[in-house]
Amino acid sequence: MVRRVFAYDRFMAPQLFEPWAREMVGRAKLRSGSSVLDVASGPGTVGRLAAAVVGPAGPARRVW
Repeated sequence: MVRRVFAYDRFMAPQLFEPWAREMVGRAKLRSGSSVLDVASGPGTVGRLAAAVVGPAGPARRVW
């Protein structure tokens, strides 16, 4: 089971979720220092991409 989860997170999730997650983060017009709260939005793709945009100056939290 662990292998399947790893394979899903590594190979499937980026292909399935990253295109629309990048679109969503772009439309949010986030900047360095912005605050982000990602609540139960799947594998965390949006939260991960948003955290990369806001950087360490902006809190980005994911809640499942």
